[in-house]
Amino acid sequence: MLSFAEKAVGTTPACETPLSEQVVDLTSFDGFPYPAESPTVTWPGERFKTKMPFVPNPDDPTQNILEAEATHVENLAKTATLTSAWVKRLQYSHYANDRELASAIADEIKWGRTVVVSGHPYKASTVDTNDLNLRFNFSPDNESYVSGQ
Repeated sequence: MLSFAEKAVGTTPACETPLSEQVVDLTSFDGFPYPAESPTVTWPGERFKTKMPFVPNPDDPTQNILEAEATHVENLAKTATLTSAWVKRLQYSHYANDRELASAIADEIKWGRTVVVSGHPYKASTVDTNDLNLRFNFSPDNESYVSGQ
């Protein structure tokens, strides 16, 4: 069993206790449980429970077609802490602008890492059609942008 001192998923980096005592049970979807043959995974900090990927082989229903994926999830669940090599922590103030930060995030995600950004200020803003046209270079003369086609 892992301790909260490992700053596991479901804890804040500055504290050693879970954000909530309630376990998030993700072993069912929309009220329907995932297959009973699929083992349950409890993630570090014992805050989240999920099921392993599982699709029964039509020739042998006890055999999992997604065994490689299940092994990956199992290994990930053993190492998924905020201090693991698969989690990259970025500080907002280290970047000149949001576009540079977005590029750094994309680079980390491309290598399969989870990104945690600290210090990003909340900026309230309104968005209207003109803002979208300017930011994404939409041409107001092109009807496909308007109709969504």
